[in-house]
Amino acid sequence: LSTSISAGGRCMDGTMAGYYIRDGENDSLFVIHLEGGGHCMSKLECDKRITGPRGSSKYWPTSLQSSEVEYLDVDCNRNPVFCKGAAVFIGYCTGDTHRGTVTEPSEYSWGYYFDGHLNFKIVIEQLIDNHGLANADHILLTGDSAGGIGAYFNVDWLASRLPQASVK
Repeated sequence: LSTSISAGGRCMDGTMAGYYIRDGENDSLFVIHLEGGGHCMSKLECDKRITGPRGSSKYWPTSLQSSEVEYLDVDCNRNPVFCKGAAVFIGYCTGDTHRGTVTEPSEYSWGYYFDGHLNFKIVIEQLIDNHGLANADHILLTGDSAGGIGAYFNVDWLASRLPQASVK
């Protein structure tokens, strides 16, 4: 992610946050999935997260199989409604259920970035600028565990950012 767009764009340890995308055949349909993975509520819990993919993108794989998340599956037999849409998987590395706005580590954040909501906003702006999200008529925002909480928290912002689309 480019930090020149706005504040945010970091995992807990300061590595760049990011997303995976599979462009779809149907330009008017996007499925955006927020990865889950719990949260951290203490310095000790957060310290443990940064040694793996839930706190640092340096542990993320270079690619992702779309069949790992039901709504992103390209197989139309298993995913008939969304298989032809663009599929976006937003990685989770902030420990804040995709809701944080802390862009500068401090003693209050145990020295970590917690900017999950701002990361979400940056991803959406990149999808608008580079992948045609502005032209979408239907957008499904989904997530599991911490990603489900993040989807619930971010769906109204997404709907207000793209008022021409039906955002669910």
